Amino acid sequence: MEPFPGELMSPCHETNLPADILDLLVEYYDNSYDDYFISISSMSTSSINCNIVNSRIKQYGRLRIGADIYGSVQAARYEKSSYILARFIQDDESIDTYAGQVQFF
Repeated sequence: MEPFPGELMSPCHETNLPADILDLLVEYYDNSYDDYFISISSMSTSSINCNIVNSRIKQYGRLRIGADIYGSVQAARYEKSSYILARFIQDDESIDTYAGQVQFF
């Protein structure tokens, strides 16, 4: 596996993911991998063989890939570069495109 070609840049701070975003992340991991994932908040004694998704994260405001810097809402100076088009390939090979704004990295 090749290393990530980018560099996460400040501003940076530790925080907890909001519950709704954490739930979406757990759902994404469940759909993407064969293992079973749960959030740390829904842990119980019966979840010993599960992969735990921790809500504590390091949140970054910018991402540099090569000479390009991509911003987010968190880095006000780079907010213009936080608007993106995301493309998703569906099961039938069609491509859906969605406009959005990066909140953080």
